[in-house]
Amino acid sequence: MGLAGPPTRNLAKGLGASTWRWNGPGGELLPTFYDRGRTQESHLVPTGEGHRRLVPRRTREIQVEGPLGRATLVVQESGQELFAGHRVLVTLSKNNDLLWVEEWAEYYAREHGTSAVLFYDNGSDAYTPEDILSTLSRVPGIEVVVVVPWNFPYGPGGGPAVRWDSDYCQYSVLEHARRRYLARASGVLSVDIDELVLTADGRAVYAHASEARYGAVVFQGRWIEKASEEAVEGVPSFADYFHYDPTLKATTKKWCIDPRRLPGSVQWRVHSLNPLQLDVDPEILHRHFKGVNTDWKYRRKAAVVDPERLVADLDIRDAVARRRRSA
Repeated sequence: MGLAGPPTRNLAKGLGASTWRWNGPGGELLPTFYDRGRTQESHLVPTGEGHRRLVPRRTREIQVEGPLGRATLVVQESGQELFAGHRVLVTLSKNNDLLWVEEWAEYYAREHGTSAVLFYDNGSDAYTPEDILSTLSRVPGIEVVVVVPWNFPYGPGGGPAVRWDSDYCQYSVLEHARRRYLARASGVLSVDIDELVLTADGRAVYAHASEARYGAVVFQGRWIEKASEEAVEGVPSFADYFHYDPTLKATTKKWCIDPRRLPGSVQWRVHSLNPLQLDVDPEILHRHFKGVNTDWKYRRKAAVVDPERLVADLDIRDAVARRRRSA
């Protein structure tokens, strides 16, 4: 049985000194805590001679008592069967407009053959998890949708020193996703709501991953400016923005994998697959839309396109336009 969450750090000693029990024969469980990066890979196994090294499937609660206090942990059932054989989108989101959520999922279903979405909702107050489920369930091609309420603090940003070391939330999402849901998926693409991936050869990004060594590809991104050809009224759409500044550096890397081929020792991180050192695939580029965002990090001012400074990304314009023609 796995434990998902932030690294134990200064709590490790107290957790290790606690008693962990389930309501079966022998009762007591042996915890093994292993902090890795900004999350953990920890486990519980039954103790005592003659017992299997797996907690029985019927177990629903774990009782913990020790120096840090007393708690009851609810055991979550595996969801791997739901996503087995599917091409999956996994994301963490908070209060992104449901129009963007729908356009994002529709784009990936049409352009990449995505058939399932695993959506972690980080405490949205603009709508409910049921609203997200309803929105995604009506997207053509999407066969499986699971919305996981993930009401935990995101963690501090990098600050002036750009030191990202305590933003535990998204790293724990990916660890939880790979253990509970996605180990048997045929493909997993981890992207944010404001990111659209496009391949140079027109094939699905999942196909590139399935053919790659280790079943994994890593690719760069391009910023799409919050600049439109005409002033945008109301909620903007992906179709409103398709210009970029060629002087800007690439945005952060993202990845796509076939988890059935990826070694189990590889950790899914937000922008990398640790410890693999993969070359960036030049045939894949994601577009990061500054205008399809709640400005949760900082405010991005809208503007009209300046043709002397910005270049039109015709590939992403045409790919997004295909959505409008088929909608």
